[in-house]
Amino acid sequence: MDRDVMEIPTREVDVTDLIEGIGGSRRRDVETQSRQEDYNAIKKMLIQERMGPEILPFGGDVIDRVMERVRNQIEFIEQNSLELDSSKKDMKFILLLVESELERIKFVIRAYLRCRLTKIDKYAMYIRQDPQLVDRLSPSEKEYMNKHQAILKDLYMSQFLASMPTNLQKLDDTAGGISMVEEFDMDQAVIFRVTKTLEEPLLLGNDQLELTKGILYAARYSAVKSYMEMGVVELV
Repeated sequence: MDRDVMEIPTREVDVTDLIEGIGGSRRRDVETQSRQEDYNAIKKMLIQERMGPEILPFGGDVIDRVMERVRNQIEFIEQNSLELDSSKKDMKFILLLVESELERIKFVIRAYLRCRLTKIDKYAMYIRQDPQLVDRLSPSEKEYMNKHQAILKDLYMSQFLASMPTNLQKLDDTAGGISMVEEFDMDQAVIFRVTKTLEEPLLLGNDQLELTKGILYAARYSAVKSYMEMGVVELV
């Protein structure tokens, strides 16, 4: 076969297979499956985070594994780009595929982290009041939340709070039975899919809803939260 021509596999292209095909070796199928499972897990984490009203536990283990692969891909691109010349057309094609795959993964990770930061910005005071919610954050998110709140407090003090009476300077005041702290709307309507067959019906007030695997339903988030934590339903 001509060295300037590269045969394109007819099955779904796996970037790692193409990369390692240059050296005449392949990783085991189980590793390829693990990569795809991690990518699917991040996409699911993004959807659950975006569709649900509360902040969910940070998927640190999955993020760490995927980011390690991202660093390996970046290193691969940098090493091969330095030695690239016009005669290595097959390598140019490989690098293009790796860069495309890299951007696809980075896009999902950025969207996931951005979604969580949006919730942290909006509900920071509420999250800080509950140690269990704080534990759902990554160390970087905790640092961001604390610094962000400190900056906001300093800004408000310099702009208007300093000129107000001391008893009116609180940002988390609950006087008069009205709280200044915005909470998660746990009764927000969500659409969810059943992933496992349930023997017992879902209780919605005085009503019962029979859930069938693979079917989409709409209900209050508070009604399906426990099922979501058990992994029998997922938000869509």
